[in-house]
Amino acid sequence: MFEVTRICSLQPLAVCVVLFAACGGGSGEGSSPDGGSAPPLDAAPTADAVPTGDASPPAPPPRTPPEDGDPTTYSVIVRVVDEAGAPLPDSTVALPGLTEVADERGEVVIAHRREPLSAVVAGNGRLAEPLVLGHEHDTQTVMVRLRARASGALWSMHAGGDVMFARRYYEPLGDAPPLIDPTAISTSARAVVAPVAAMFAAADLRSVNLETVVSVLPESDAHPGKRIVINSHPDTLAALDALGVDVAVLGNNHIRDYLDQGVSATLQALEAGGFEHVGALPAGAGSVQLPFVRAYDSTVVGLLSYSVLSGDPNNNALARDGESLPPDLDPADAWEYEARSWGFSGSVLSVPTTLRRAGSAWRLFRDAEDEMSESERAAAWASLSGVYPELEDGVARRGHGGAAYWTTEEAQDDIASLTRVTDALIVQVHGSFEFQTQPSPLAAEIARAAIDAGADAVLFHHPHVMQGFDWYKGKLIAYSLGNFVFDQNEITTADSGFLRLVWDGASLLQARLFPVHLGNFRPNPVADRARLHQLLTLWEQSALGAVAERDASGEVRVLLRAADADTQRGHLRLRPDGVDIVATPPASEQFELTLPAGASAAVPAAGLVRAQAGGNGVLLGRELFVWGDFEDYAADEAGTGGMQWRLDHSDAMLVIADDAGHGRGYATMARDADNESDASVFTSARVPAPVHRWFVEDGAGVGAPVDGTPSYTISLLARREGNGEPYLRMDLYPTEGLTPDAGNLGDVLLPIDIPADGAWHEVQFDLASDDLRVAGARMEAFRLNFRLRPPSSGAARFDIDDVRVLEWRPAAALGDLRGAFSQVRNPQGDARTVTLEVLPLHQRP
Repeated sequence: MFEVTRICSLQPLAVCVVLFAACGGGSGEGSSPDGGSAPPLDAAPTADAVPTGDASPPAPPPRTPPEDGDPTTYSVIVRVVDEAGAPLPDSTVALPGLTEVADERGEVVIAHRREPLSAVVAGNGRLAEPLVLGHEHDTQTVMVRLRARASGALWSMHAGGDVMFARRYYEPLGDAPPLIDPTAISTSARAVVAPVAAMFAAADLRSVNLETVVSVLPESDAHPGKRIVINSHPDTLAALDALGVDVAVLGNNHIRDYLDQGVSATLQALEAGGFEHVGALPAGAGSVQLPFVRAYDSTVVGLLSYSVLSGDPNNNALARDGESLPPDLDPADAWEYEARSWGFSGSVLSVPTTLRRAGSAWRLFRDAEDEMSESERAAAWASLSGVYPELEDGVARRGHGGAAYWTTEEAQDDIASLTRVTDALIVQVHGSFEFQTQPSPLAAEIARAAIDAGADAVLFHHPHVMQGFDWYKGKLIAYSLGNFVFDQNEITTADSGFLRLVWDGASLLQARLFPVHLGNFRPNPVADRARLHQLLTLWEQSALGAVAERDASGEVRVLLRAADADTQRGHLRLRPDGVDIVATPPASEQFELTLPAGASAAVPAAGLVRAQAGGNGVLLGRELFVWGDFEDYAADEAGTGGMQWRLDHSDAMLVIADDAGHGRGYATMARDADNESDASVFTSARVPAPVHRWFVEDGAGVGAPVDGTPSYTISLLARREGNGEPYLRMDLYPTEGLTPDAGNLGDVLLPIDIPADGAWHEVQFDLASDDLRVAGARMEAFRLNFRLRPPSSGAARFDIDDVRVLEWRPAAALGDLRGAFSQVRNPQGDARTVTLEVLPLHQRP
């Protein structure tokens, strides 16, 4: 079908002119992109930075993992070694329900497993290491290095993203049972986090962004003006205990969802549960937070938490006196247009009592606030919010409690003061645009201000999706850790992970990411294809160099921006034992592909592909949905696949069997002539498919797309029996959105015409961008809904497997951008030879 030749392994920015036979020097152990051995950016770990140690006596020869010829199982050896590579006999590998002890070689054999496994590798007097194993490790020996704590300065930290236990945890989608049983809240909350609990707990310091009030307050006590309020029962804190959480980060926009009584209730619940907290202040405590400070052997660690989300922008948008009522006014917004009696008499703010809308009253207060004394400001706010309780203010100021508020001058003073009494300081900030893949310019500015003041790492929350990493002056910035335990039902909000930082005092030795996917709102460590897809997507976002910013048209767009001189983009390196976040890119590799007319081929190496072959008229494709093969990629002990799919009927089910089209998992639907409705299997969340992903600002400050017009391919394996009609219904949506069952633009029906012979057949639909318009509106997200109509007689069955959705972009439009492209297609009428330059994700030995 096509020919592929690996040409060379290139150092970044170099030009390769030699053939594969002459290749040498990739990014092996101890190398760096400039050919030297020392990493640039002195405090930013490289992929191969490991401490050294004393040599140990040689161990017996290593063994080879067993092979059984069964492609549906995998076997692996975990070899536990010290810093110098010497074996560590009697170290342990803790698997779910089982702990194995390493032999004299330091090895543990894990044989003939079907499902991914989470593990914690530990040794006496050494830092424990989390580990995820899957089919990608089949027949491999995975070496895990355990660092000795002998220096007294070694410590580790795990940080997770947004956490709550409310809403869909009690009222799930469809017919699924609730994840939290109101009669057994503690037990079921522990079960929610069970798949990731042991791994996350394997650190010295563990923090999560607890984005909820924790109380038994009734809904009537919630903030009356906030659309989204979150309240979790105190017994759900058992999940934090299962995770080993030491400190709950509270500097966020939900800590005051139930006003001051909610703040106080949350702090009391955490303290009663034995948890530290940082980033929130009760009423009367002022606006300066108490930091979290703890000593780990000889190292004193500090943590600060802030929110940049005050509520002021929402108040600024409120309707003022004299503005006309919109014809389509949402009843929930009707209060904005109510005129209420308010006035205030103070030394700075003095306004007569009269009827005013909230927007006008707010502006009177806002315009005078900076001139008021602290006492007058508190009194004025109490008066104003007493009449207009819908006004928002989620941060601690104006005489009430809330999140610690980030203002650069005050926060830098806090940071500088804390650095004088700590060895290492981590700052966590809540801000940036929700659901955007890139940080806002303000987030980038705040991170740099924190580091300039003395922070050793800065972690962000709030977007609810993962974002990339920067290294600024050698310090790590993680722009969003996404959701860790949350109930949002979008495919992008389900991709998550936790950050692992290993320190020697204040020096960051290693930064790692452990990918997690929220299947049915439970955090599951993932392996194999799901992990690979998640890592490539995140690496693309990190290496791209862009910000999410509102352009002159008012739209928030991903705008390409160059890094400043003090910044290096974060890169991901996949090693057998984990994923490193590093400051330098790997050496690139080149591949030459010859594609016949109309042919497609997989990119030969997983990585970021530079669109340098645009002149040949080819298309580059990315996977939009990675869960279509119904295989098990989650280390959740369930042993089943089908994550991110919903079955609407007892006659639709997931099957794990040897007669699958590929692997062992597939979905099946059955109908008979007595049925009146379709059976269906559909994706549980919307999958984003934006018309454009990347922009640059034009002369008027409006984002201009730089990624061309997309097209799409949907492919699957399908088989059927009987005369029931199978088809695919694509449900189209204008946004990725929060409520998958609302706002449907319409649908596109695609008949699946295959013989009713009980055999698997390949099915493919090629769609232009305009094919996904409904009444002139172009979709931005979709759900796949496979359906089987009842037969006219007898019984019918319809099975699906290996569902894939590819988005194609013209390489010519992408220029020198690097993307997470996995396919290349030649749509031309003759054969084309293209050269692909790839930054490989896998760390080469």
